[in-house]
Amino acid sequence: MPDIWSANTRTTGRIGLTGVKTGTIDTVDDRDWLRINLQSGRRYSVVLVGYTLHDPFLQVFNRQGVRVADNDDAGGSLDSGLIFRASYTGYHYLAASSSVKGGTGTYGMAVRSYTPSTTSRAATSRARTMAGLLDQAAARPLTSGAALTPTPTQAASGGLLAAIGT
Repeated sequence: MPDIWSANTRTTGRIGLTGVKTGTIDTVDDRDWLRINLQSGRRYSVVLVGYTLHDPFLQVFNRQGVRVADNDDAGGSLDSGLIFRASYTGYHYLAASSSVKGGTGTYGMAVRSYTPSTTSRAATSRARTMAGLLDQAAARPLTSGAALTPTPTQAASGGLLAAIGT
């Protein structure tokens, strides 16, 4: 199967600040780049959850294709997530891949504007919303121990989604 999103700034892959983008790492050493338009000075949280992709790896690139941030194994899980501040207004690129040599499979990625929470109730609510979006995209139930995405209880107690402030 041919790769549909190239691993460079000419990618046709797009992602926004709503919903979840799902994709497939379908060949050895595949990286899917997704373009997003961000605002200078704003902070964003990005979550990359492996559905069948074991140990996803997340990278952020600037408009020249230079890596500016990356993450592997956030929040005590094998999934990835980070918070970063856009240094300019314009296109940025988010890349999904596997940190396991030869790893292939499906993933879900979500991006949100990030505002630090002063209350744990707000953080828990955001974590539940993100967990629900990722679960809906994967079309599978969230169950403790079986899912890579933390349940709302796991998120509230410091799981991946709560750890990155989604």
